[in-house]
Amino acid sequence: MSKTFNLQTAKERLEGLDGYLEEAITKRRVPGLGISIVADDEIIYSKGFGFSDLKKQSKATKNTIFPIGSTTKPFTSTAVAMLVEDGLLEWDEPIRNYCPEFKFKGSYINENVTIRDILGHRTGMPGHNFVWFGFEPTITYMDKIQYLDATKPFRTAFQYCNIMYCSTAELVQKLTGKSYSEFVTERILKPLGMKRTFFSREDVWKETDYATLYKEEEGGIVESTDIDLKFGYGSGNINSTAEDMTKFLRFHLNKGKVNGKELLSEANLVKTHLPATLLGPRSMLDDVYPEEKLVHYQSYAHGWINEFYRGNKMLYHAGSYQGCCHIGCFLPDLNIGIDILTNTIESFLGHIFHYHIIDRLLGLEQVDYLAIDERIMTHINEGRKKGEEKKEKEKIKKTKHSRLLKDYTGTYRHPAYSEFEFKLEEGKLVVNFGIHTSEATHYHYETFEVKLGVFGVTILVTFDTNQKGIVHGLKIQTESALEPAFFKKVENPS
Repeated sequence: MSKTFNLQTAKERLEGLDGYLEEAITKRRVPGLGISIVADDEIIYSKGFGFSDLKKQSKATKNTIFPIGSTTKPFTSTAVAMLVEDGLLEWDEPIRNYCPEFKFKGSYINENVTIRDILGHRTGMPGHNFVWFGFEPTITYMDKIQYLDATKPFRTAFQYCNIMYCSTAELVQKLTGKSYSEFVTERILKPLGMKRTFFSREDVWKETDYATLYKEEEGGIVESTDIDLKFGYGSGNINSTAEDMTKFLRFHLNKGKVNGKELLSEANLVKTHLPATLLGPRSMLDDVYPEEKLVHYQSYAHGWINEFYRGNKMLYHAGSYQGCCHIGCFLPDLNIGIDILTNTIESFLGHIFHYHIIDRLLGLEQVDYLAIDERIMTHINEGRKKGEEKKEKEKIKKTKHSRLLKDYTGTYRHPAYSEFEFKLEEGKLVVNFGIHTSEATHYHYETFEVKLGVFGVTILVTFDTNQKGIVHGLKIQTESALEPAFFKKVENPS
């Protein structure tokens, strides 16, 4: 493991962790937490804390199933490494050579983009999360990308883009004839013995030991909306347990071997670990804890983030959405892996507590990560408050829409997004967008607010008229660095 301590030393340094974790989840109002630690290919710690379900008072365990969110991405990049191993794909050849349907809007990108560029978030494409805001499970991402603009020159900057990984999941299916879930189950989950890892919340809900998701509302902890992120396949739809996830970490620590048997060659697996794109000069820890620079040399690999924490090389990926927070990391030079899951995102313990574990294992002076977590949440809440204040300040008071509400009704389409359908019901303008149905409330002039209820996101929709004064479309700021997207009104929608 290390020249400075052995496995027994590592176990001894975890003494007292139980009590500390109990205190941590109480102080930071985390309902439930699962954690597993592997060292020298042995699981040395695997437990649950708090509650998987507050109403039922069900205890969280090492086998409680939590969403892992974006830590789905390392599974996708591992699947890609297997496609390369199978001769179905090459790391550095244009993706069009293997899948012509994987099209980009820019001709140069389209001619040259490789799977490394796609997995390394260096295509020049921003997040474009509005593509999946309709939360439609049948969305096909390859059909959408060709209509989306880049905001940075190709291969010049890191821009996190979920839909690139969703499209890669579709690539897996096109090249193998198997769905993403079938391929990952057959080639990764089954050989690793990951029997409590699932691709949909619907399958999770059939189990008995799974985490209910929570959020804070008016000072109290309440259940969060729990939806099945089928639209996020390849990017953020996997659910797993602390113990199951350490099997995946051990596989990466063992460079592609499972119980001594090679599942994937070291040459191809390690390529998922190699830096592809430099991240910014500052980490989140730098922003909230500038007193001491703890993290250096951050870069994005292929489904993993590389960094040096207090001088130690680490690869990790985090995942979260409303009601859950997760981190999976490993230190290849020390043969250590850590996985932590929580059922809330009102605390970032599920993103930062691995640092505390590393401090313990290495015998380093401990940093107060509970205080840092509080700083992070204060920073996030202040940013959210400023955003709301800015929006309210920009609202022009005492204005009216210029037309009757019925003039805004109709279906509006853009090739990259879910369509909007506005109807008049009981004197109110109601909108259907993907799985969402809500009232469109007047904001100012021809702009209305539409709440997408699942995640509590509110967007602004501005109706547009032609020279005849007829409403012929609407505009939405789908991406902050781009001009608003235009949705054309369809006269006779089929």
